[in-house]
Order: sequence, then structure tokens, then C-alpha cells
Amino acid sequence: MHTPLIELNKMSCRIGRKLILQEVSCTIGHGERIAVVGPNGAGKSTFLKVVMGMLPAEDGENVKMAGVPVNRLARKEIAKKVAYVPQVTTQLFPFTVRHFVEMARYAHQSPWEGISAEDREFCKNVLARTGMAEFAERTLDTLSGGELQRVWIAGAVAQGTEMLLLDEALSQMDYRFQQRAADLLAELNREEKKTVVQVTHDVNRAALESGRILALAGGRLIFDGPPREMMTEDVLHRVYGVKLRLIDVPGVELPMVIPGNSL
Repeated sequence: MHTPLIELNKMSCRIGRKLILQEVSCTIGHGERIAVVGPNGAGKSTFLKVVMGMLPAEDGENVKMAGVPVNRLARKEIAKKVAYVPQVTTQLFPFTVRHFVEMARYAHQSPWEGISAEDREFCKNVLARTGMAEFAERTLDTLSGGELQRVWIAGAVAQGTEMLLLDEALSQMDYRFQQRAADLLAELNREEKKTVVQVTHDVNRAALESGRILALAGGRLIFDGPPREMMTEDVLHRVYGVKLRLIDVPGVELPMVIPGNSL
């Protein structure tokens, strides 16, 4: 039986004096595709940051990566296992897209070693695969929010990890590029067995694209299970605190959420 990639055992996290997450317990296994949903302020982004050691849990022994407490792992060790795509940042540096993606290979290089020809070729293929080859010589500070999100995804893929953590990584893309990014994540999960954990506010997309949903509310894990069990009025009300309407859509196996004043 495989050791889980991530194991949380009654994990709590404070930022300053504020308790953000409280006694969250779950495991994330090899090859899973998981969506993390919940209302604003539920602790979703904090959850991802604790999983990869960017924020400390109250008890560092309660967060394990491949069986080892995250607080005992060096950043480079974590970077070999997990890649993180944050929400779009406004703190940009005038790196080219190509340079940014190549820097994602740092965990695989020796301290005084420059990027190898193999790494350059690997990154070139990643840029093509993610649809960013035409942007290779553009600098980050010239890109739109959606283009930046695509660059971050390219960097995460170039990092070559077993696990991808994405924090609302499709939120500023138009429908075309949302679908392309979703197809890429599905391909990485299906063909390369990468574990994908994605924070999203789109419950419908979470239900359709994920094998499992984690729902946070008020810093607690309210739901952990398959999409079919999540997409009920009772569970959605417990998570979001409002009544959400569900309708059956032709050709779709699960009911979908619609705005409360629709129909």
C-alpha cells in the first residue's frame, strides 16, 4: 500500500492571532484529481500553502509529504515533489517567459550548475505543450492576467513534479484557454499519473473534472467525497450557507448549479 503523497492529521493553522484552518484531516493519494471548493475566506489558499510548507501548521508533525513531516524537508526537496501555481500576482519581474520557465528546473540542478541543454529542450517542449511558445521572448510585465496564469502553469509543468497544486489558476482566462488548460491538466493526470489539486470557485467545473472534492467552510473540512455526493442542495447549503438551485442538464451526468434567480 502506497504512503499518501500528503497526509493531514487534525491540522490547524494560524496567521497572526487568527485561526484560519482548524483540525483538518485528509490524505491525498498518488494520481488523484481533487478540487478544493468553498466560500471566500474558507481557508482554501491557506490549505494549499500549508500542504507545501509555505505556511506552518500549529503542529508541524501533523502535515506529512510522502510520510515525512513537511517542516523537516528542505525547500529544494519539496520543489522536487510539488509544483504550485498561485493566484495571479502583481509583483512582476522583467524575466522573459522562456527564462521564467527554465528557472522552474532549479530543483533538478546542482548548486553551481547552469541549465543544461536537456533542460532547455525540456522547457521548449513545455512551452509548446502549454501554448506559450509564441510568448517565449515576451517579458512577464507585458502579459495580461490570463497570459500570466498560463505562464505559471507552464512553469509548474516544467518543474517536473508528481503533484500540482493550483490556486484559482484558470480564473482570469477566457473560455477557450480555460478549456485548453483543463484539457492539459486532465492529460497530465490521466497519462502521466500526476496528482492535481485545484482550488476553484466554479463548483460545476469542480464536479465535472475532478474525481474527488474537498469543501472547506469556516476553516473546517465540511465535505470530502465524490462529486455526485457533493452536488446536492443539502451539502451545498452546508458549505456555502445559502440555498443553491440544481438542474439536470442534457448529456451531463451530474446536476449543475444555477444562480438562484434563474428560471
